[in-house]
Amino acid sequence: MRFRVPIQLSVGCPGGSERAVHVLRAGLEIFGEDSIVLKCDLRNAFNERKRDQILAELFRRECLRPIWRIASWAYGSQSDLLIFDRGTHRATLQSAQGVKQGDCLGSFLFALSMHRYYQECTGDLQDVRQVAVADDLNLVGSYKSVLQAFDNFSKALPPTGLQINFAKCGILWRSGAGTRPSPAICGAARDTHPLRSHGYAGLYHWFRLCPR
Repeated sequence: MRFRVPIQLSVGCPGGSERAVHVLRAGLEIFGEDSIVLKCDLRNAFNERKRDQILAELFRRECLRPIWRIASWAYGSQSDLLIFDRGTHRATLQSAQGVKQGDCLGSFLFALSMHRYYQECTGDLQDVRQVAVADDLNLVGSYKSVLQAFDNFSKALPPTGLQINFAKCGILWRSGAGTRPSPAICGAARDTHPLRSHGYAGLYHWFRLCPR
């Protein structure tokens, strides 16, 4: 299966995390002085992704027919989660959304269900690249295009059941001798979300995104 590549690097892609780092670092070089990396994290993503949409995305793909039945069995209806305390059953919760922890199909089904959103957020933009590691979407490229892609992604999220976790979102800037991104980048970012200085590592500065 290669339909997820080159965006999703956490499933079926050996060395995917390392590859993601190299792609992002290369992107900062290739896209020039005004390039940025924007890291977008989703809150409790594996548990809150709408299950009917996960299955709908799976059933759209004829090439995945061999796993349709087992996925439907695992996720086609709610299942009981039993809570025990010292061997005594205390409560029962309903598992109704998201993928299940420990399920060998879980990461794949989540990645499959999010691929379209990761892919479509850039639209016709040419100077931005998406790099995803599971539920972490990274955008690298020209700051204008990156911020536009982030805005597109944010607007597309509500029907999925997911929310952006701003506590783990931010912009990485290759600052060189400077201490802050250029005024143009700061101004463009503020049009989307405020920036808050968060840290410094070598040639890179990290600015956390805050909700409006």
